[in-house]
Amino acid sequence: MGWPRSPERDVMSAIVSVPRSGERSSFFKFLTLGKHSFTMRYSNIALSGLFLLSLSGCSDTTAQKKTPAGPANQVSQVNETAADLGTMQEHPEYGNWKQFGVDTTVRLKKVISNDQETVTVLTQVRLAEKDEKHVAIERQITVDRSLSGKEVNPPFQVDFPAQFRLPSSVKMEQFSLPSLKAKLSGEEDVEVGGLQLKAKKFKWTENNEAGPMEVTYWNSDQMPGRFIRQEQSTGSLNTKSTEEVVEVVIKK
Repeated sequence: MGWPRSPERDVMSAIVSVPRSGERSSFFKFLTLGKHSFTMRYSNIALSGLFLLSLSGCSDTTAQKKTPAGPANQVSQVNETAADLGTMQEHPEYGNWKQFGVDTTVRLKKVISNDQETVTVLTQVRLAEKDEKHVAIERQITVDRSLSGKEVNPPFQVDFPAQFRLPSSVKMEQFSLPSLKAKLSGEEDVEVGGLQLKAKKFKWTENNEAGPMEVTYWNSDQMPGRFIRQEQSTGSLNTKSTEEVVEVVIKK
C-alpha cells in the first residue's frame, strides 16, 4: 500500500493478484518534485506479467530436460514439475480482508516534500466484493502538487483469490514483510482511527539512483489492508515522505 516498496515485494504480490479489465494503464504515475521524478505505485500487480513469464520459463525448462523414454520417467517428470509449482495456500490479502464486511474503507494520506515542492497523495481503499472465492479491493488516488494542482484519478479494482499456488522457491513468511530487506525492530500499541491495535514496526534501507533511503514501516493484521504508517527519507535529495491512515470505517 505504501510507496515505494521493494521490487521483490511487488513480484511476490504479483503472483496472485488479478487486475480488472482495462485498468493496467493506471498502475503507475510519476511524481515530479523539483528536478527529480519519483514513481508512485497504484498497485502491486504491475510486474505480474514478468513473474508469470518466469514461471512459464521454469516449466519449459523442466519439460526440455533430456531423460530416457519410458512410463516411469514420465511419471517422475510430472511429479518434479508439480513440486516446482508448489502447494495451495490461503492468499494473505484474502486472509486479511475476509474478516471485514463489504464497504470497509481505509483512507490514507501521504505527503512527499523536498526543497522545491510538496506533493500530497490521498488514497481511498475499499473492500468492494467478498465471497468464499475472492475479494476485490477498490483504490482511488488523488494527487495534489503544490506547483501544478490536483489530479483526481478514476478508481480501479484488484482481485485476490482465496487460495493460490505458492512457488516452492518462495516462503510464505516473506509475504508478511513490507520488503525483503525489512527487519522487525519491535511492537507498539497504537491508535488508528479510533482503533487500538498491536502494530509491528520494521526498519530497513533501500538503495536507488538517488542514494540510500531510510524506511520505517508499521503494520497490523487487525487493520484492513494491514498498512498503518510509513516514513521515508533520502538525505542526498533532502526528500522526505510520510504516509499514514487517517480514517477507518469498518463494516460488519
